[in-house]
Amino acid sequence: MSGHLQGVKRISAVTGPQAEQAIELSKIVKEQVETVVKAIKNLENPETWEENLREISQTLSDGVLPKTDRDKLAATVDKQKEKVRAARSLLAKVKFVEQVESLKGEASAPYLVTETLYTGGLKKVAGLLNTIQPGKPVMALWQEKNKTLAVIHVPKEPGPNFKASDWSKYIVDNAANNVKCGPLKGQDPEAFHMLLSNVSSDSHNKDILDCAEKFIKEKEH
Repeated sequence: MSGHLQGVKRISAVTGPQAEQAIELSKIVKEQVETVVKAIKNLENPETWEENLREISQTLSDGVLPKTDRDKLAATVDKQKEKVRAARSLLAKVKFVEQVESLKGEASAPYLVTETLYTGGLKKVAGLLNTIQPGKPVMALWQEKNKTLAVIHVPKEPGPNFKASDWSKYIVDNAANNVKCGPLKGQDPEAFHMLLSNVSSDSHNKDILDCAEKFIKEKEH
């Protein structure tokens, strides 16, 4: 999309040839908006949505278009920004469902681990995974730039291949440096909750190891 509008100058009056240029610019922007609307609707090229909408908004702000077209296109762009949020949530849920389906075949694994973009409820994610292989511990992870959320379900009677030390090592190996951990409050006593933030401190690795191992050993008995 970048490059279509290069060389278009702001015009102080829309008359004669300038009016033709404004109409042509309006036509270009309309085509760009239609392309973005279609992409969002079909969940295509999600990595380009926000950038394209920003470029269009900038063109509407800096370029000269017929006022009616400008107002209408600006309203469409605003509406699409709302749709982007909904579309991204849907994409995350679709990806999560695909992950769940792929985990169904891992019958030999002593526990299940999945990273998910679905942040609408990690407890629900872990709980759903737990229904796939009821006897296995389950971990659901969500990672952002500088923090990780993890929910772990440990069955009251885990399978014979499960070892608390395996869990602890996995947690430490995949954790950020600064870790806060503890039982997840609420109605799910078998969940374990960690909040990891990107602050350098080696001592926190031992903290999470001790915390996870203690919690999991309690669940083994």
